[in-house]
Amino acid sequence: PISAGKDFTVWVVLLLSLLAEPPRFADAQSVSVNVSGQTLVLDAGSSRLVRLSVDGIRTDSTGGFGSRQNAFRRPTDVDATHGLRVLVADPENSRLVWLDRHLQAEADIPTAPYRIHRLAVNRSGDVFGIDRDAGRLIKYRLDGSLDTTFPDIRIDPSLGADVAVFGDDVLLASGAVLRILNRFGAQTGFRRFEADILRLASGTDRLAVSTAAEVILLDARYQETTRSGAVADVRDIALLPNRLILLDANGIHLRKLD
Repeated sequence: PISAGKDFTVWVVLLLSLLAEPPRFADAQSVSVNVSGQTLVLDAGSSRLVRLSVDGIRTDSTGGFGSRQNAFRRPTDVDATHGLRVLVADPENSRLVWLDRHLQAEADIPTAPYRIHRLAVNRSGDVFGIDRDAGRLIKYRLDGSLDTTFPDIRIDPSLGADVAVFGDDVLLASGAVLRILNRFGAQTGFRRFEADILRLASGTDRLAVSTAAEVILLDARYQETTRSGAVADVRDIALLPNRLILLDANGIHLRKLD
């Protein structure tokens, strides 16, 4: 009887998981995937960071509106690609927030006088952030200090912008141009697209470039491989090994990749 009871419980949990609807958000802004394949969604409407399992079920969250530890004020971007740590852009509090694998605040990077809206982290822990208001790309070292040797890289603040790390390259999107930089800020190449770039997402062997109308996949040499239509009001994108995640204001959409 005990074994039967356990089996019944397992089946109930599986059934509820299958019937569970995808989480809904108030004003989702950013999505990222960690090394375990879990999805992190940043919801500016609730000022919370929500973690989803590999099956898309909500498992954990942190945040709430404020300036205290484990709180945000309408955060704008998340990067979960650096090992078991997660980095959140909290520009209204003039900081970047490192979280541990339990989504507990681990350390702050004060950014004043800058307000970092978009961010990316490389394998060494260097942080590259975009201040949209000032129109600048800023670099912070692993210890949180500002890298004063990084060149003064300007972007047009009237255009949309994003930053990503792809292998050893730092990618800076501004308008319809994708600039390819090394980690020291020297430009090594560029690509121009037909429409303004909204967001970038890097995987192990490919890069996704999102415009308002479509998502373009590039290989490791920045050559186009495929195109597909975007969702309405796409806010961000992320790459899994065989799926593309598209985020709108209210939730996520999954698209199978070849």
